[in-house]
Order: sequence, then C-alpha cells, then structure tokens
Amino acid sequence: MADYDRPGFEPTERSGAHDPDAAAGHRDPAVRWLAIGVGTAAATAAVLLAVLLLRPPDSNIGEPTPSESATEAPAASASEPPPAATATATPAAPVPTPASADLVWTRTGSFPVPGGLSMVDGVARLGDGYVAVGVEFAQELPVFGPTPPHKARAWTSLDGRSWEPVGLGSAFENVRFGPLLQRADGSLLSIGQRGYLSDYGINEFEPAAWSTTDGLTWNEIDPPLDGFVGPIEQGARGVLAVVKPSMSTGVHEFWLSADGGTWEQVHSLEAAYVDIGAGDEGFAGVGWIGNEDGSPFAIASADGRDWIDGPVPPFGQFLEVASFGADWVVVEDPGGTAPTWFSANGLDWAAHGEVPLRTIAAGEGECREYRAQLTSARPWLVTSSELAYPCSESGFMIHGTQYLSIDGAAWSPMPLAEATLGENRGGSRVNDALATDGGLIIVGEENGAAAIWFGEAP
Repeated sequence: MADYDRPGFEPTERSGAHDPDAAAGHRDPAVRWLAIGVGTAAATAAVLLAVLLLRPPDSNIGEPTPSESATEAPAASASEPPPAATATATPAAPVPTPASADLVWTRTGSFPVPGGLSMVDGVARLGDGYVAVGVEFAQELPVFGPTPPHKARAWTSLDGRSWEPVGLGSAFENVRFGPLLQRADGSLLSIGQRGYLSDYGINEFEPAAWSTTDGLTWNEIDPPLDGFVGPIEQGARGVLAVVKPSMSTGVHEFWLSADGGTWEQVHSLEAAYVDIGAGDEGFAGVGWIGNEDGSPFAIASADGRDWIDGPVPPFGQFLEVASFGADWVVVEDPGGTAPTWFSANGLDWAAHGEVPLRTIAAGEGECREYRAQLTSARPWLVTSSELAYPCSESGFMIHGTQYLSIDGAAWSPMPLAEATLGENRGGSRVNDALATDGGLIIVGEENGAAAIWFGEAP
C-alpha cells in the first residue's frame, strides 16, 4: 500500500497508475507496516517498499494483565467465511453531532527544508498543550534507491494555533517517530524506527521508541513490540496493535496494552491485510482474506481480548476503518469511487455514502483522485486523496483534495492549497487530525513543506 516514496516511513502513499485491477502491493489498502526486527539485507530491501507508519491515537484506560502465551483464534480462510456473529445489532444511521464540517481554516505553521522535503505525521495533546512530530529529508524522496538523509522533527504548542520547532540534536538523525500514544502518567510514547546503512549498502531499519513529558526532551527506551508492526490505534479501552511475525506469511497478531507499556497477544488471524479501529466501546477490525478472488471480513471486540466474527461484509478489498464515537465507518477505494459504510457494532455493515472524488483534466487526458488515508478525530472524520496516473507518475506524487465529514456519509472538500499539475508533491495532504476544545488541528504537508492548520466554526 505504499511506494518507495516513503520508504519505511510515510503513511499510505504510492506512485504510478491507480488501476482497479492492479495488484494489492501497488494499492493503498489499510495496512501500514513498520519494520521491527530486521532480517537479511535482501529481505529488508523487499520489505522497505511496503513499510508504513500509522496515525496517532486518542486516549487510554485500564492495564491488561501480561500473558506468557496468548490463545490464538482460529484463522479465517477464503473458502470458509467467518461465522455469523453471536451478538449483533441492526445498523442504523448515527446520531448527528453538533459539529460542523464548514470550518474556517488557518495555516498556523509551515516548516520547509531548503532543497528537500518535510512533513508532519502526527499530533497529540500533552498536558495543557500539544505536540506534533514529523520528519525532514535533505532531498526529494526517490521512487527506488537509497533513502536520502532524514531527521525526526518535533513541534510544541500551548494553544494549537502557534507552533515552535524543537531542537532534537544529532541523536535523531535517520530517525522517524511513530504514532503518539498517551500514557497513564501523562507522558507520550512514540513507537518508531531508526534507519542505518547495512554492510550491503542497503538502508535497513531497527525498532526504536521514545517517551516525553514535555515534547522538548525525548528519552529513548526499549521498543515494546517485536516483529513488523502495522496499524496501532488507541481508544477508550486501550491500545491495539497489529504485528506480523514475518512478512513472508499472512499471519497477523493482535497485541493489546493499556497505554503502550505492557503488551499481551490477544488474537491471531491469517489474511492478506488487516486494518483496525479503536473507539469508545471497543475495537473493530476489517480486512481481506486471500487474493483477488478472496473475500472481506469484519470482526469486533468490546475489550480487545474476545473477538466476534461478523457476517461477510458488503465492501470490497481496499478499505480503512475508523471509530465514530461508539460507531464505525469504513471508507472503501475500489477505484474511481470511495463508498462509505456504517456499523453500530463493527460487525453488521450498511451502505452509508460516498466521498466525492474528482476527475481532473491533465493535458489531453484526465486523472482521478483516489482515497489515500482515513483519520478519526471525533467528532470529525478526515480522508485524504492523491491524484492517479497520468498526474502522479515517474516518481511524482501530487496531492488531491482533503475531505472532512461529521457523519461519514457526506464529505466536504477542505479549502487547502491545491496542486499545480507537474509539480512534485504539490498541493496539501492531511496525515493526522486532533479535535480540541476550540476546533480541529490537522497536520501534514503543503507543497513539500511540513504544515499545520487550525479549523474553527465560523
């Protein structure tokens, strides 16, 4: 679901044509893998093309009891669909929230790198203020080849509207922060990675993690997870992470923690890919079993330990799930359209709407937007888009429209800077969002520079 545009680092990007018949490895499905536990140089080089980082989370509660050996759930298969859920609820339209999708946006920060590229990956609340993290590169990212020199970045704010860069020092060269998890002691935890040049001259990555109490000083700690770490989501009932012990198999392990400290394995399944969400009343998972002739699945859990298999859902292969309070939204991307689906329990799904992706004239032809990433920041949902071939090709990545919704059904274009066709990394992209008392903070990239915006009701 990624190209080498973010080799091991940036979420949900790719280059080349957006072809509905393309192989899964060239699409943007909702698995984002972080290289933890490096193997041989050759294996690592292959993994780099698929490694991705995740969105930061929400909140936490209650510490699970560690377990020496977790019981694995039976693996699902394409020929035998998941059994019907033992406890289900009829899907219903979500209760409208008082929030509005018509926000007034102000770009509150822009942090370019001369001759290079920078972006903000995540944002979280810390005490009475806010912290954002990202990365800068000394030059443009190649489609293939070595990763250019890069460095982790961080910013702090007291009000979400005025941001100050943090001087991290030389210890954060070839480092990228991962998702920001809120800890019970008031600190933030970031599970990320460190890059290094192997004896074979190949960029490899090793696990790394940091904690901070003020966003200014980051202390490196032992990485709490081992394997290839994919989606990590934090909700009212803890933190859930998807880990693949090996990229050569389809086994996905679910690991649960109260706040990113102590972890226990709670579930296991075999699938082509998996995405997860964490909400007010538990967790949901969606994915795809088998290859193109396989089938989708949906599972849910109230506590993260006991998982229920739902009926075979109606959506397709390329999708992401996000919490909407106690409810759930899936945004699909079958190619050219982005239908949305709603569930009150994560198991039973009903058609819900569609993201209004555009078709754009490009010389003598045209290119379409394709959905790239879904972010939940209750009561808002944000989905980003990129432009497909021929607008994004030959290593060029051109950002499309960023869409905002308060119900997952109706989506409004966000008035951010638009791309100029032919300009690499032109336009704006939202990588993460965080609701505040006064509005919505979004972070990402504008014309190749790290950017932060603040939206508030008119």
